[in-house]
Amino acid sequence: MKINIEKHILQTIKKGNSITSLFSLGFSYAQIFKWLYELEKNEMIYNKENIRMLTSKGKSRLEKLNQKKTVVILPLNEYKKERKDIDEVYLP
Repeated sequence: MKINIEKHILQTIKKGNSITSLFSLGFSYAQIFKWLYELEKNEMIYNKENIRMLTSKGKSRLEKLNQKKTVVILPLNEYKKERKDIDEVYLP
């Protein structure tokens, strides 16, 4: 399971929202319930009277995922080229 999907599922369960938002993102019924089963197997969520809840392990995993920042990799300045003026370009 991808990290962003895991994070979305855990946040959805924490807020008590429905998982139908995953259907609107284009995921199939089988994929979503496979991921939910995986989270239950890893003891991150549990069912209480047909309502999914986060365990302490799930809460700590969500906090860990929220702390991660995305990294943007930019090219090194030594490999950057200056833009040419339109008069400097020659097309045969």
